[in-house]
Amino acid sequence: MTVIGILATISYVGAKAVFVQSKENEVQTYLTGARQKIEEYKKKEGVYPQYNQLPAGTIPPSYTNNYIYS
Repeated sequence: MTVIGILATISYVGAKAVFVQSKENEVQTYLTGARQKIEEYKKKEGVYPQYNQLPAGTIPPSYTNNYIYS
């Protein structure tokens, strides 16, 4: 029984690490894409966009209510 408990704990910790790494990779990919879109906007317009001028897809709709912008 103890061996099963130890193996279950190791499996859980390993699975959680894989999940966290996949989320970190997802966020990194999203941020890279957002940065590229903002840089493209700057090249086109000559200035960085204000929040209400951000290119489509820069901030997911689910994030707009989670932060305060000024």
